Amino acid sequence: MTHPIVARAVAEGRSKLREDEALALLKAYGIPTPDYAVARDEEEAVRAAEQMGYPVAAKIVSPQIVHKTDVGGVILGIADPQVVREACRRLGEVVKKVPYAELEGVLIQKMVPKGVELIVGAVYDEISATSWPSASAVYSPSSTKTSPCALRQ
Repeated sequence: MTHPIVARAVAEGRSKLREDEALALLKAYGIPTPDYAVARDEEEAVRAAEQMGYPVAAKIVSPQIVHKTDVGGVILGIADPQVVREACRRLGEVVKKVPYAELEGVLIQKMVPKGVELIVGAVYDEISATSWPSASAVYSPSSTKTSPCALRQ
């Protein structure tokens, strides 16, 4: 059975999940993820950051922008409310430079310690009606701590 998050994306004609959807899907299956919230304005973003604790990252939420770092859509290491506000404004300006993109909000996410990065993807094979997951993990030797699952995009 297809999870409702995936079904909604497919019904909307999308072949990729937004990051907040992917994080919600991981949580639905019990996979630990860093705290996050989608903010619709600067004050929501500040409240989210203060609730989860600094430092945080701010990321564009747009179904048309999959590779956020390619367009300057990720700001890391935010440590105070004023920088959260500035990040929201800056991300709004970034989206204006990508004419096909709609800004649905800003994802505020708790920064995780350096460790393991896990990237997971899947492709649906219509002929055999199966999904083929793929995954890669990158070990960061700069950290001696291990995390059960540190996910970053």
